[in-house]
Amino acid sequence: MAASIFLDFGFIITSLTHNAFFTKYGIAGLFANSALSPLVPLPIEITVSALSISGQSLVVIFVVLVIGSIMGDFLAYFIGYGGNKTLMKLHKRVKALNTKRGHALLSKYGWILIFFSPWLPFVGNAIIILAGSRRFSIRNFSFLMISGQVVKAFLTVYLISLVLPYIIQLK
Repeated sequence: MAASIFLDFGFIITSLTHNAFFTKYGIAGLFANSALSPLVPLPIEITVSALSISGQSLVVIFVVLVIGSIMGDFLAYFIGYGGNKTLMKLHKRVKALNTKRGHALLSKYGWILIFFSPWLPFVGNAIIILAGSRRFSIRNFSFLMISGQVVKAFLTVYLISLVLPYIIQLK
């Protein structure tokens, strides 16, 4: 089963690297993917992997990923800051977390959750939106969110560059 998943992943990555459109606009796609992730959560790991295999500079991938992710998290924060009506219209997944329980968890573990929110698929975006709706300090939010995004982007790019050649060889 695990080998099949790796083979499928390897096939997706190699087919993307041979796509002329992707090789020309892959960095722009990575930026759009990471910046719009609060609204359209697609895994950036596929894009990062394909760009890495296609020979794109890991530094460029890292910088674009960090800038796009930070912009996306600020977008999510200000969606939450704009109020619950806007929040519910634009981000329905938050509805489940926008309860007394969600606010209590954010009050108790807010700063830790904000730092680790990039690692939590789907829920991470909801945490950022809730932080905006709770009007967390923008200075503290910025520091923790940017720190979390930089750590995640570095580890993502670094680990993919280490592991991906082995996955592609399985093909």
